Amino acid sequence: MATISSVHDLQMIMPRLLEKHGNDSELAFIALANPLAALEKLGYTITEDAKFDLENYARFGKKGFEKYKELQGKIFTLTGQNFNLKNDNETASVLEKLINKGTKAGSAAKKTALSLDIRSLVLSTPTSINNKWTDSLKTIIDAHPVIPVLIELRKLENSAPKFADASTLQLIQQKKEQTPLRNISFRLSRKNIDKPGN
Repeated sequence: MATISSVHDLQMIMPRLLEKHGNDSELAFIALANPLAALEKLGYTITEDAKFDLENYARFGKKGFEKYKELQGKIFTLTGQNFNLKNDNETASVLEKLINKGTKAGSAAKKTALSLDIRSLVLSTPTSINNKWTDSLKTIIDAHPVIPVLIELRKLENSAPKFADASTLQLIQQKKEQTPLRNISFRLSRKNIDKPGN
């Protein structure tokens, strides 16, 4: 099978995939939870960069995908390094180092307390209740210029469901008979296919 290395690669093979597998209910069931897992089940290899881009494109649409890339670029510039923004522990470590580096000399206990606070704030899940979005990171919004940008990215990240991970997919497969969904199929909407360079 072929390797998928970009959103464009997938767009080019999608008509054939849907024609051949669009009525495969079992595959469609997997695709509802994680379209990339469905592609891998068909034997496609997806590069890590493509997985990142395809997930963001599928979750946020073209404009949201472009916004995500813009925010990601700003975060990498402000932190001076590239890291996995989808890994909260890695993000927390980067922020701890940045903020502790900028903290005036003080007691070791004070720095440790600040580090623990930053970690817990990054690991906390932003929430939306009655259309009011809140993020605990706002309590340290002035600690570093990257914090407001990270808050904006977290808001985008939490605006759409994430793809199911391997353990969730396994659980879904085990319980698929209990779902009310039956006879799932997919069809292509041509208006959503971008031309190269768009």
